Amino acid sequence: MTQWANSLPGFERTRHQISNIKTIVNGDRATATADVVANHYLDKMFWQITGSYKYNVVKEEGEWKISQMTFLAKSEKGDRQIINEAVEEASINPAPYIQRQQTKQAVIHFLTSLEEKDMDKLASVWAEDAVQDMPFSPDNFPKRVIGKANLIKHYADWQKISGKANFTENLVFYPMQDATMIFAEWRGDVEIITTGRIYKQRYGGLFHVVDGKIELFREYYDPIVFKYAFGLDEAELSGNTIALCAGKRQ
Repeated sequence: MTQWANSLPGFERTRHQISNIKTIVNGDRATATADVVANHYLDKMFWQITGSYKYNVVKEEGEWKISQMTFLAKSEKGDRQIINEAVEEASINPAPYIQRQQTKQAVIHFLTSLEEKDMDKLASVWAEDAVQDMPFSPDNFPKRVIGKANLIKHYADWQKISGKANFTENLVFYPMQDATMIFAEWRGDVEIITTGRIYKQRYGGLFHVVDGKIELFREYYDPIVFKYAFGLDEAELSGNTIALCAGKRQ
């Protein structure tokens, strides 16, 4: 599907003529075949391909789902260069399906970079004018960090203060109408070296991703859990808050 989505939206129009449809059902498995003539148009270019589809289908929990699709090309005419032109056009204006995949992948890269403590990978996820909002940050901690350079500084000591970390085991995505936006929920389970405590947190995050880079990350989390994991109450009493939490992961 990704391959189709990388090219099909780049054509000005397409027309698929389906005929000779046949199905064979055998219990919870089935096959379906059909002949097709597909016409593709872009500017003054034209390309036609003729062939047949074969679908393998399985029944899972009462619903039929495609397990495999095969296309057998028989003949073609016109200019194949139209495919490259369509791919280029689609890359400039990606289909919502492709954009949603890019949006999800940027979030995954962000969280796995924290798990792996790969600071180069972490730096690569941000747009130059990226913003991270943290509306529930405790007192004396930033509510907002603006710009890629400042975000890199914000996470600079992550390798020093964290041990084993897991952010993606329970990651759930909620797609939005705008394919560049997504809401995610995940749980954090992190060893905090500075206190010896395990930081167990539940997060919500609103992300805006453009061209594979995070432009906005609005992070929601429980500040009480955060303060305990990093020993902020004790640090406030001793006046050593900054030393305990330098480079914290919020």
